[in-house]
Amino acid sequence: MKKILPLILVMLTLSACETFTAERYDVSSKNQATLKNYKSSEKFDVGDFSAVNAESISVNCRMAGPIQVPGSGNHEEYIKDALIDELQMAGKYNPESGKQITAILEEVSVSTVTPASWKIAGDFYLNETNLKTVRINYPYKTSFSALGACNNAAENFPYAVEMFLEGFIQSVEFENALK
Repeated sequence: MKKILPLILVMLTLSACETFTAERYDVSSKNQATLKNYKSSEKFDVGDFSAVNAESISVNCRMAGPIQVPGSGNHEEYIKDALIDELQMAGKYNPESGKQITAILEEVSVSTVTPASWKIAGDFYLNETNLKTVRINYPYKTSFSALGACNNAAENFPYAVEMFLEGFIQSVEFENALK
């Protein structure tokens, strides 16, 4: 028994799953510059961000498991919280505003084989009126090993979200909503 116990511990250690978690979103200087340059005192609430269906969110990394996000672990909430952070930092967020931004995400997916990329697509709404459709493909460097590839995917998710939000924040449609 004394010889079997160390062997079992080694096997459990070697077969344990890795966890790949994206970093918390940091506001973008480019998005901040854009928001602050809009000559408007208009403020927005941010409502639900949801997926079209369960298959819309495909964040599994090879056989290693899903790319996780901090907080709720929900990619839709991560993107919603990122937009709130952008608006708050620019002084354009008010949860009591009569203008509410929501989004329906058509796709949040990761590919970890060359060419590796995050794809995010969705429709932004203002008070339930379709305002802007944004589709991005954020390429990043990958790795041959699953460990390296999945770490790279997790590290690059916040940058993909930044690019997705940039497509909305810098759009003519959003600028017109500020008027």
